[in-house]
Amino acid sequence: MIKGNQPRVGLPVVVLGMAILLIVGLLFYHQVNALKAARAEMAAERAALTQTYARLQNLIHIKEQSAELSEKMRRMEKSLPGDPLENELINDIDIISAQAGVELVQVRFEEHLTQKDFMEIPLDMSFQGSYYNLFNLLAGLQNCPRAMRIEAFKIRENKQDRFALMAEITATVFYAEGVKKHARQ
Repeated sequence: MIKGNQPRVGLPVVVLGMAILLIVGLLFYHQVNALKAARAEMAAERAALTQTYARLQNLIHIKEQSAELSEKMRRMEKSLPGDPLENELINDIDIISAQAGVELVQVRFEEHLTQKDFMEIPLDMSFQGSYYNLFNLLAGLQNCPRAMRIEAFKIRENKQDRFALMAEITATVFYAEGVKKHARQ
């Protein structure tokens, strides 16, 4: 047997195998670290996405509130306009009286009164209708689109029509002359 003359091939193969194993281990280690980094980045992206979604929901809610607030602002401006708008007021009163089944006989405006932040328009109104309809009118005037304070409500008999009553209502409506002009500046 010629064992002694053969070169030892086992040691370089073992060293080469260990080097390959070490390289594969390092590659595996880098892949695991890259996977961990990718998972951490994905978790950060999910957190950012969740935050963005929450902000979006908040903005949607604000947009919905914006529409509601715009509608409230429109009603408030109608309730307390910047000018007397007496013709519109008469039209509103006429519509309310027609809905109540009452006839608007007369509207008389008094001299406008200056208050601190607004103007008052005292007015006297006369209506003709049934007892029940006159109280429907009173409820309608309380829900008038214009801010109105009813100060007196008197019912008396109608001498021309015994089936109808006359109602005299003393009220005050308001407008914000100058207040809105200063608010816009």
